[in-house]
This record gives sequence, C-alpha cells and structure tokens, in this order.
Amino acid sequence: MALESAARDGEILIKKVMSWDGNEFQFAIQLIESDMLDINRNEIMQGGASIRMGVDRDKYKRTIAYWIKTADGRSEPIPANEIIHLYRPDWVGQSRGVPETAAPATRLKQIDAHEEAHVVASGIAALG
Repeated sequence: MALESAARDGEILIKKVMSWDGNEFQFAIQLIESDMLDINRNEIMQGGASIRMGVDRDKYKRTIAYWIKTADGRSEPIPANEIIHLYRPDWVGQSRGVPETAAPATRLKQIDAHEEAHVVASGIAALG
C-alpha cells in the first residue's frame, strides 16, 4: 500500500508507533496519506527556519516535524524522528514528493491543446 500511494501521490508518510501494546514488540506503523499534511501551514521564521506545505525545517533545511491535520481540522506537529517520509527527491532541498504521472500529464495537456488549435485553424481555413 505504501509503495502504491507513493507512486500515485508522489509520497506517503509512515509513522513509527512506539510503545504500542497491540503486539509483543510494542511497535507498529501507521500509514498517513500525503493529503493529511497541512499544506496551508507556511511560515518563514527568524534565523532561516521555515515551514513549507506542512514540512517544518530548521535553518540547515533538515526536517524537524511534519504538520499533520487532525480530525477537528487543525494540525499538529509530529517530530520527524517518528516519521518515514517515503518519496523520491528530484532536486536539492525538495521537501515534498511529486507523483510519477505529473510530467506525462503536463505533456499530454500540451499535446491536447496543440491538437485543438490545429482543429480550430483547419476549421477557419475551410471557411475562407
């Protein structure tokens, strides 16, 4: 499920649940879909720290927390050491994942617009 979500959405968050009493290892994982990140949480703090699209980073751009939406619509920070952020970074400093279909979808949209322009131009030429 995690790999499927990461491919479809570009990323998934995996929370490590320590001291869980549901098994003998007292450990579990919780999958958190990327749309649970609070993308409206954006802030630039003094000294270079920042929060961008729910990802809280220190002045060295190390992730220190993820702002996850709660059931009541607010968000709370989850420390980065409790989260595995599964995504494929494509550039330095990237804080969020990009879906695998993002580039092809953009290209297909451009091709569609080109074909539509061709049909309109042909129709205009046929009238004249």
